Amino acid sequence: MTTSQSAYNGKGALYHTGAASADGDWVYSGCIEIPAGIYDLSFFYRTFMNMTDVERYGQNFSIYLGEEKNPEAMTTLLYSVEGTVVTTKVYEKVLQQVEIEESGNYYIGVKCTTTSSWGALYLDMITFEEPVTEGLALGTYESDFAGKFDEWYQYNPADNFSRWELGTGVGGASCLTASTTSYFYDNMPADLPGMIVAPAFKLRKGDEINASLGYRIAVDNIDDLTEEDKARIKIGVYLADKNLPQAFTTQMALGTTVSDDVQTATGKITVPADGIYYVGVLADGQRSAISNMVTSSYELYSVKLWNEDNGGVVEIADSKPFVYFDNVVRMLFPYESLRIYSVGGVLVGQYSEWTRSPLAILRKEYMSFL
Repeated sequence: MTTSQSAYNGKGALYHTGAASADGDWVYSGCIEIPAGIYDLSFFYRTFMNMTDVERYGQNFSIYLGEEKNPEAMTTLLYSVEGTVVTTKVYEKVLQQVEIEESGNYYIGVKCTTTSSWGALYLDMITFEEPVTEGLALGTYESDFAGKFDEWYQYNPADNFSRWELGTGVGGASCLTASTTSYFYDNMPADLPGMIVAPAFKLRKGDEINASLGYRIAVDNIDDLTEEDKARIKIGVYLADKNLPQAFTTQMALGTTVSDDVQTATGKITVPADGIYYVGVLADGQRSAISNMVTSSYELYSVKLWNEDNGGVVEIADSKPFVYFDNVVRMLFPYESLRIYSVGGVLVGQYSEWTRSPLAILRKEYMSFL
């Protein structure tokens, strides 16, 4: 059946509750024309919220492809799992490559074989896509989110989830905002906004990639948290070789400072192999409060990435767009804005429609340019 309850995207999701029949319970898609080839199969699913007992709440399901809408025609197994649980209302993403050997008209079939009557299964956004093979070549990439937020993919897109939203922060600066609240009677994973992911990058083995994160974290009633929960409050930039939330395990920069002011976190990683990579930003937070309630608020101001090979200098037509001499930057091409960073990634100057920017207070070795 379908349901609007807790859909991952939009207002509808596939939903199964209770024990399946002896031969399994099936649901089918409409007819889809699929050319032969290699595809990324992806979908989102979750189980009965807050329940971790696999024997009672674990779900068994499989996804097939067939030429007719009946069990006998479902001959191509695409994915199968048994005894799976997702302990929060946040869906888990599955992503794997499948091969369609012959072009044709197909139906997707989902089969549930759960034997326990206690649990529930939700499925949403079953998708076939051609694998990503191209990405941005990284010289310098920056998003201040005021003008580039639509470039980023945000997980958990439905209204019933916590979401990053455009807002204003310190000094009226544009930023993304989000928050999470925990209570003394609860001890569950925090309901945090989903990861946001930058456009794909095509990177080379051995590339040294720098990352800079402009952020602010505020916590009200922080003394009502254990030291363990205080340590969970953070926001970071992570690298992955696939656009899958659980794949973002390589930390590039991590922000942990709780402050009234904007903070900068920086870091650097070395790319392990040639390929397509994704950069994501993810926040984490407390699980519970000691005696009352605690809210952690996050403000995300900017993410900057640059390749060590060119020191963060964007090149135009194989030449630098500026000349730096005697503590003065002279622009060689028309431009809308100039931003100047320290090598640590801190924004130290911003100019518009100038051809000369005095930098007498900065030493050359501390500078990189965007």
